[in-house]
Amino acid sequence: MNSIVFKDKFFVSKVIFGVAAVILAVDPVLWLVRTWSNPSYNSSGLIVFCVCVGLFLWSVTSERTAHTVNLRLPFLLLSVSALTRMIGQVLAVNVIGAMTLVLDVYALGHLAAVRFRKRPLSPGWLAICFAFSLPLERIIQRTIGYALQSVSADGACLLLENIFDNVRCNGVRILIDNQDVLVDLPCSGARALLLLLLFYAACMTLCRPGTAKGILGLVLTIISGVLVNVFRIVVMATGLVYPEFFMNIDVMEAPWHDLLGLVFLAIGCLPVTYWAYKVYNQKFFQNNPVKSKEIYKPLVKLNPLLKACVFLILAVTIISLPRKPIDVAIPNITVELPPWINGNTAIHVGLLSQEKAYFTQYGGAAAKAIYGNRGLLVVKTSAPLRH
Repeated sequence: MNSIVFKDKFFVSKVIFGVAAVILAVDPVLWLVRTWSNPSYNSSGLIVFCVCVGLFLWSVTSERTAHTVNLRLPFLLLSVSALTRMIGQVLAVNVIGAMTLVLDVYALGHLAAVRFRKRPLSPGWLAICFAFSLPLERIIQRTIGYALQSVSADGACLLLENIFDNVRCNGVRILIDNQDVLVDLPCSGARALLLLLLFYAACMTLCRPGTAKGILGLVLTIISGVLVNVFRIVVMATGLVYPEFFMNIDVMEAPWHDLLGLVFLAIGCLPVTYWAYKVYNQKFFQNNPVKSKEIYKPLVKLNPLLKACVFLILAVTIISLPRKPIDVAIPNITVELPPWINGNTAIHVGLLSQEKAYFTQYGGAAAKAIYGNRGLLVVKTSAPLRH
């Protein structure tokens, strides 16, 4: 026969859909890989990616159980992924485009049937776990970072007022015995909260909770992250003002500062670990459901080749769309640097060519100067998420 039989059409259509998915994912993948090595992002995304790959391989190398395979959901996810990629392309927001990869991981988990293995995983939680390979810390700091900063400062102040007598609070500034303690943005706990959420996502990937238990555990993790950051600030503020309580060690210097952070991060993981253990035990001791007959539902019912080709054309069209960012700051903003800091006079330094090109494209302005052995970079913009 010269005509292609239906099974051949089905196979070729899957190949074309795969090619279209790769076309949509190429740019986000390249951008994501660059963020892992770019010091401005300070990302640990490569480690997260390796964890996700390890979990995926651990599951897919185990035997499959009989189950119903529904290929319509991955097709729907690919469609949503294409829409997300189009929004990221038009708005020139790389993070939105990279969310395409999260949906792709979810679809891949369903296609590989990781839920129905001797070593099962939750494809949804695996995709959420992969999302932490994106540079989320900077986004959180620029969206809810100041709220976290205020909550942490207020919580620490409340505890310190009940421990010491001479404590006064003014926003994110805490005065203890007339010594100033500033809860700055890095002390907001955004990084610790992200690490706890990553740990929770990895645990839930293995435990596969229901929706209600997943949400309850998420709330527990957020509360744990905020509380341990408050306790960490209390300990560090006490160590700054009363170093004799800590054998006169400087709690703000390495390695003590990092060790304290790790200790409180471990404490924050305890309730998450308990919750994961509880969920896993309840899941493990449930009666195993009766295995159903393995049924393969077609990805598309009619004209699979035609629909696959349309999707491929759509993918090529999306990546060819012109970028029109809407969150562009006002150009040529005047940035004033302090003439001196700590007795050191400012030595102005010009911007790098790539920095100039960036601010020319997206607006805003920046200025750099050196004060003694330290440098200062000030960025002024009306589009903080862009910058």
